[in-house]
Amino acid sequence: MQAVKTKPTPSPTQNSKRVTNEQIEFARSVNLAEYVSKQGYELEKAGKEIHVKGFGGAYVNPQTNEWNWFSSGVGGHDTISFVKNFENNTFVNAVKKICDEYGYMPSKSPTERQSSQQRTQPNFTPKAPTVFEKPEQAVNQNGNPDNRRVFAFMTQTRKIPQEIVAEFIKSGDLYQDKKGNAVFIHKDKNGVAVGAEIQGTATKDRNGNAIDRFKGVAKGTHTTAYKLKLTPTPKTFYVFESSIDLMSFYARVKYGKNPECFEKQQANLISMNGLKPNILEKYKEAYPNARFISCVDNDVAGKNFNVTNGFDKDQTAIYLEKTLAQAQVKDWNELAQKDFAVRNNLEFTCTYETPFDKEDFIAVADSDNFRSDEKDTDIEVGEDKNADSEDEVEELEEEYLSYA
Repeated sequence: MQAVKTKPTPSPTQNSKRVTNEQIEFARSVNLAEYVSKQGYELEKAGKEIHVKGFGGAYVNPQTNEWNWFSSGVGGHDTISFVKNFENNTFVNAVKKICDEYGYMPSKSPTERQSSQQRTQPNFTPKAPTVFEKPEQAVNQNGNPDNRRVFAFMTQTRKIPQEIVAEFIKSGDLYQDKKGNAVFIHKDKNGVAVGAEIQGTATKDRNGNAIDRFKGVAKGTHTTAYKLKLTPTPKTFYVFESSIDLMSFYARVKYGKNPECFEKQQANLISMNGLKPNILEKYKEAYPNARFISCVDNDVAGKNFNVTNGFDKDQTAIYLEKTLAQAQVKDWNELAQKDFAVRNNLEFTCTYETPFDKEDFIAVADSDNFRSDEKDTDIEVGEDKNADSEDEVEELEEEYLSYA
């Protein structure tokens, strides 16, 4: 197998406060080919390797547990690193997920620990995908749904307007599970729950120390996505890395100067819960005539995703990416948090990565693709058909991406 840039898995001594060395060894020993088959990834044999279809050149070696995701330029040597990258998880949460999936039990003797390290199974045998298990809704003392923790997290920590959070909860798309996590339900075309994205709400432990917030999917969630269904006949899809970014962007447009934007475009919004080309391709196959607009993160992985999937030449995707770069933020929720901090004279630390080129932004935002009178306009962002100054470009940005 051709080698590509590798993201090494942390040593067993790392993160030991949250997972034990034995858990790490157990998760590392799980056969990757068996795992991807069990999780319902679409697979096909490619010589001695397994091709994970829909991810732009992703291959697994069942003999060595080595994997490479060529379109993203990353690879690894065990199931932990695979779960981290493909399922947008932290190291700790990846270990915990694998242990839960494979029924990890603490060993009582060195012999048992040694046997747990010999679990690699070189033979690839496809298995039936796991069935979706919907996380149980939290309830209060009266037996009524309890969403208080999720509501507080979304409004106070994530700075998403209360009305937007209430709208999502009321629709049944968002709720709080028994562990206090935010659950975004994936529904099929008939409105039946078929999967779920899970976002942890805890940011600190009981001692006030910062912790990695859980991010993942419910058991049995496969190639589905969270979708904000604004119209039953969509002609446009906005594509995000997370449902929280989706909510932030939705609020930004709804409370901006062009709130009818989504209605005019007949737009729906979808979250891939990571960078998952297979989900994007699934929607493109289902809606071959629809327009897809990338709203992924302003980081190296997001830029690679845009290049690999053709968004690097899409003027709208470029415009949105430059909008995040201009604000020096990583994603749409970070932009919402920064806006709140600016309005209230508070300090805010961004995780911004990429330098911003003002001239490039002006050239993109001022291109013909953003004229409000063009039939194929991606986003209706202004009425001035001859905007060519920096001030006019900033007004154009406010028309579309600023709160009222």
